[in-house]
Amino acid sequence: IYVCGLFSGTADFDPDGGGTEVSVGMLDCFLTKFNSDGSWQWAKTYGGSNSESVDDVAINQSGDIFLTGSFNLVCNFNPTGITNQTSVGMYDAYISKFDDGGNWQLAKIWGGPGDDTGASIAVDYYGNAYIGGFFEGIANFDPDGNETQQAYALRDCFLSKLKY
Repeated sequence: IYVCGLFSGTADFDPDGGGTEVSVGMLDCFLTKFNSDGSWQWAKTYGGSNSESVDDVAINQSGDIFLTGSFNLVCNFNPTGITNQTSVGMYDAYISKFDDGGNWQLAKIWGGPGDDTGASIAVDYYGNAYIGGFFEGIANFDPDGNETQQAYALRDCFLSKLKY
């Protein structure tokens, strides 16, 4: 059982005590795992000095965990090290990957000068992640290159496919 969400200040993710984490910024993200009988396994947190969101989680056939949401300014996606990413605009979308043991694997970001967020995620057997969300203005949807799209309204929807 995986639970993800937001927290501020100090939070104890272990119902029996001992899983205490402290947020870095206003709101930080968490991912915690319980086994099938409800026993707590681990918790991982990530964030920056501002606010982040985690809006959806997906698990592939290997047990890898994928999260999507948005972040503002600088976010450290690596709970055990420093892997800072900087947003291009107000809020940028992201995908973050953990293995089934809670070890951080990667983070990829995309967006533009407006607000951009990943709202939902699904993964397939072939190593693809499908992220749905919204964006404002012009946004680059290729975390490793340049693939820009222009919104037709103030805020438009997107569906993006990324190879992980």
